[in-house]
Amino acid sequence: PESCLEAYKSETSVFVICASGEDVRTVMENAEQIDMLNGEFGFITIDFSNANNEYIHNSSSSVFDGLIDISQYEPDNDVIYEQFKTDIADSLLLADSSVSITTSDQVPLDAALVYDAVLVAVSALNLAYSMDLDCTDSTILSDLMINNVYQGIEGDVEFDSTG
Repeated sequence: PESCLEAYKSETSVFVICASGEDVRTVMENAEQIDMLNGEFGFITIDFSNANNEYIHNSSSSVFDGLIDISQYEPDNDVIYEQFKTDIADSLLLADSSVSITTSDQVPLDAALVYDAVLVAVSALNLAYSMDLDCTDSTILSDLMINNVYQGIEGDVEFDSTG
């Protein structure tokens, strides 16, 4: 993993980690070894803290401090989420008429999480661009995300100073 991070650190400054537990820890420890936890790079996990809450809190390592975690919340009878499910069903039907999906079918919550993550990233990029800031600087983008509230599919998305 260290060699993969080393290979891509000149190409991107934001990494989405699709793993759990020990694998996330390994990636973050490798990032620390090659000085990637210095604020220049962003590391995003999806629902890592909920699934690994005890694992993180029992860790003496600070490698998890650099994570931005997007956690899962399934809204009940939420109009925006229900519209999102309808839009997904309609889009799938348009893409492939043999697909049989209705709005009552379960749309994976991960789809909403990814949508929200992209929304937040694009919002930060747009804000940086409108302010004539460096859109490739992850520190600037992270700073722009802090203390802002975004209306996501699952409700409000917000970050404090720790992510």
